[in-house]
Amino acid sequence: MDDATWVAALPKVELHVHLEGAIPPPLLWEFINEAGGDKYVRSYSDLLHKLTYRSFADFINAWIWKSGYLTSLDHFRRIAEAAAKELVRQNVHYCEMFFSPRRFLLQEKDVTMEDIVAAIREGFDCVPAVEIALIIDLVRDFGPDYALRSLESVKPLAQHYRIIGIGIGGSEHECPARDFKKVYKQARDAGFHCTAHAGEAAGAASIRSALHDLQVERIGHGLRAHEDVELVHELAAANVTLEMCPISNFHTYTARADHPYPLSDYLKQGVRVCINSDDPGMFQADLNDNILWLLQHEHGGLSRDDVKRCMHYAIGGAWCDAERKAELSQQLAAY
Repeated sequence: MDDATWVAALPKVELHVHLEGAIPPPLLWEFINEAGGDKYVRSYSDLLHKLTYRSFADFINAWIWKSGYLTSLDHFRRIAEAAAKELVRQNVHYCEMFFSPRRFLLQEKDVTMEDIVAAIREGFDCVPAVEIALIIDLVRDFGPDYALRSLESVKPLAQHYRIIGIGIGGSEHECPARDFKKVYKQARDAGFHCTAHAGEAAGAASIRSALHDLQVERIGHGLRAHEDVELVHELAAANVTLEMCPISNFHTYTARADHPYPLSDYLKQGVRVCINSDDPGMFQADLNDNILWLLQHEHGGLSRDDVKRCMHYAIGGAWCDAERKAELSQQLAAY
C-alpha cells in the first residue's frame, strides 16, 4: 500500500483545527461574491494568492480579512457543515475544534454567543459521521478582560453545545500567557479543559509560562520547545500533549521546510505529540497532507509506526470519556 492510500484509510483523531481557518476556499469565494466582491480579490486565483503569507503577522492579517466575510449566522452553519464533511473525507473519527466568535460578535451587536454556537452545532449535526467537540478560542489579542467575559458567556452553554475547553490563539509574541492566569483558573474551576497556543511565534519561555502560569493540559504547537532541553524533559515527564501542525508552521515561517522538523525528536525523547492541520482552508493542506509530509519529506522523519504512535497520543490527549477513548484505540489498533 502506498503512503497516500495508507494515510487516507488511517482512522484519525484531530485536536487542533480552527473552524474559521477550515473554510474551504471555494466556500470563502462564495461568501466574497455574496458580499458584492472584494476590490483586491477579483478572481478565485486572486483568493488563492491572498491565502499565501510572508510572515506570521501576514497570516494574522489575512485571518482578520477573511473573518470580515463571516457576516451571518448562516455562514457559521455553512462553514461548520463544510468543515465536518472535510473531516469525514479524511477519515477523522473524533475532533476537538476551536471556534473564535469575538470579531463576529463585535460586528453583529444583536447576536449572542448562544446564537453562534447553535448555528455551528446545526452545521455539525448535518454530518453525523464525525464527532466534534468545541474549544472556545479566547483570542489573546483582545486581552484578559474580554477573555473573562467570553468565558462567562459560554459557561451556561457548555453542556448543551458540548463546549469542553478553552484556549488562547492569536499574537503569542505580543500577548504573554501570564496575563491570562486568572481566566484559566476560573475555567478550570468551571470544569473546562485547558490548552494554549505557545512556542509557535514565541520561544520556549512561552511554553513554560503556559505550563506553569496557566496549568494547561496540552500545548498548541509547542514547536520551539527544543530551545530549552530541560523543558522538553519536563513535557515528557508531565505527559503534556503537543498539538503540532507542521504545514501551518511552514506557511507562517515559524519553521523552515529545509530544516529537520522537531516532531520526530520529541517522540524519541518521550514527548506525547499529535499531528494536526491547524487552518486547513487557509493553508490548503488538511490532516492527511500533514501526515504525508512527515512521512515523505526528508526533513519529516516519521515512519508509519511513528504516525500511529502520534494517533495513539491524540487519543490519550483527547478530552472525551474513557469509553470513547477505548473505542478509538480499538479502531486504531485494528488498522
